[in-house]
Amino acid sequence: MRLELAAIDTWFFRDSTPFHMDGSPQTGVASIFPPYPSTVAGAVRAALARRAGWDGHTRWRGGDLATILGDGPVDHGRLRIAGPFLLCNGTPVFPMPRHVVGGGDGATAWVASALLQPGQREVVSDLGAGVRLPDVPRPDASAPALQPSTGRWVTLAGLQRILRGELPHHDEIRCEHDLWATEPRVGIRRSA
Repeated sequence: MRLELAAIDTWFFRDSTPFHMDGSPQTGVASIFPPYPSTVAGAVRAALARRAGWDGHTRWRGGDLATILGDGPVDHGRLRIAGPFLLCNGTPVFPMPRHVVGGGDGATAWVASALLQPGQREVVSDLGAGVRLPDVPRPDASAPALQPSTGRWVTLAGLQRILRGELPHHDEIRCEHDLWATEPRVGIRRSA
């Protein structure tokens, strides 16, 4: 079964950092997107349980509900959830692997230019002896400096190219700001 979730209002996902009125300024608390898999799995399990008659407050125990949805954070029952996967126009996109580097000249978009690979030389570092740092390809002087792929996503076809040791095509790369927008919010109380 495939389940697609779509926002009808702003989504706000966060970690367990304390968030109360007399604490640090609430404007510094940022949303995490996409949400952690455990967050999505918990929401799906709770929605299925509510649909099956769970009151939303007490623990569900035993019976068909526990067999299917599990009984706590460790026991997930027979339910198996893969994802979440971010969709762009119905097609999944994935975070760009960190070994893909590229660049742009400021006027053009970021383009994947090279795949980093472990270097031949071993070095001693804070990670210990025998560490092989990546070899950074040296582009010619006219090429833009290589930059990490931060904030870039890649389509399934592009990810398959990367896994074969090839560079993704330009049209297989999505910029984060084209996929979603952040919206600053202050306060967590819902308006009646």
